[in-house]
Amino acid sequence: MKRILTFLFAAIFAFMAFSVSDMVLVEKGTFQMGGLWGDGANFESPVHEVTFTNDLLIGKYEVTFDEYDVFCEETGRIRPGDEGWGRGSRPVINVSWHDAIAYCNWLSQKETLPFAYDSNGNLLDNNGEITVDTINVAGYRLPTEAEWEFAARGGTKSSGFEYAGSNSLEEVGWFDSNSEGMTHEVGQKLPNDLGLYDMSGNVWEWCSDMFDEYPDSPQINPYKTIGFGGPVMRGGSWEYEARSAWVASRDCGSEFAKSNGLGFRICRTIPDPADTAAFPDKGIVLLLPEDKAVFENFPRLMKFEWLPVNLPEGTTYQIEIEYCWKFSNSIDEPEFFGIWAEGNYSPWISRSGLTATVLDHEFIGSQPGRWRVGYKDESGEIKWTDWRYFRFH
Repeated sequence: MKRILTFLFAAIFAFMAFSVSDMVLVEKGTFQMGGLWGDGANFESPVHEVTFTNDLLIGKYEVTFDEYDVFCEETGRIRPGDEGWGRGSRPVINVSWHDAIAYCNWLSQKETLPFAYDSNGNLLDNNGEITVDTINVAGYRLPTEAEWEFAARGGTKSSGFEYAGSNSLEEVGWFDSNSEGMTHEVGQKLPNDLGLYDMSGNVWEWCSDMFDEYPDSPQINPYKTIGFGGPVMRGGSWEYEARSAWVASRDCGSEFAKSNGLGFRICRTIPDPADTAAFPDKGIVLLLPEDKAVFENFPRLMKFEWLPVNLPEGTTYQIEIEYCWKFSNSIDEPEFFGIWAEGNYSPWISRSGLTATVLDHEFIGSQPGRWRVGYKDESGEIKWTDWRYFRFH
């Protein structure tokens, strides 16, 4: 069984963590991509095999106005119009492809993850270098067209429906026959086999890659940077006929286009533990963003909480923090669990849930720091997470 390890790292002062939409695990696998029912458009064929070598986390819902409006407020962007239908938990609309990837980068920064995109929309790896390999992208991004279709079909749990979760679009999506001429709040229809909502209908969703003809050979982690069309759009919308909401239907638009029937959802690649020093358990990491905490006096009191989920009691962890951080258990605050660090390492901690109070006496100015957590596997070997970066001013 897949086990999810969640960490929350937050400062006591001047910071409130941003709440990320629910993310759903899409396990790696192989599927037949394209129009399987014999009456698809030319651009939905040929049907071809696609394999994914890494698991994926994808948004349970389309990004909503509530979420996107926070992004606009914090970055000074003008909020997109809602056509008078209302904001809240309706999917955000009137956003371009560049708006969508800017949101992804902002969300990555909120969680101290590397940006997934440069200013031109190229994918970036963990070192900030342009890449065409999605498994090397750590930040939030838009799903590729193939990832989107695999998830919409239900991934490895697919029941083979024509729409995302049913052969009846009325059950799972908003389209021209039932939408009353507008978008609807996310999650009102039935989900698909993975628990994803609104992947058929409501709004078209931007994908990361460019529109082109399908290949006629098997593909592994496909990602198109060049095509004869702009970015791919998937899923159909409130104003389109049912045919457009098929899981195989595809369209495209200008990267600068905005529409009242077009939004997006986010995703993240999960690194393969065989290829990286990440935890052997899949996880989501929520961390303190850069430039968000202000400390005027020493000592700087911080708190971090570890919230392991579905891991055995007694699983051991160790923290490593660079730049001579010191941990203290001398604070008389019984609700906190203090730990010492010899050098830059904490002792091994055998507790499934832990809250630690940390006193920093040596972190000065705006020098950046980084930290990671180690996990002992069954053989006793330490598996380290990727480094997580932060900066205080």
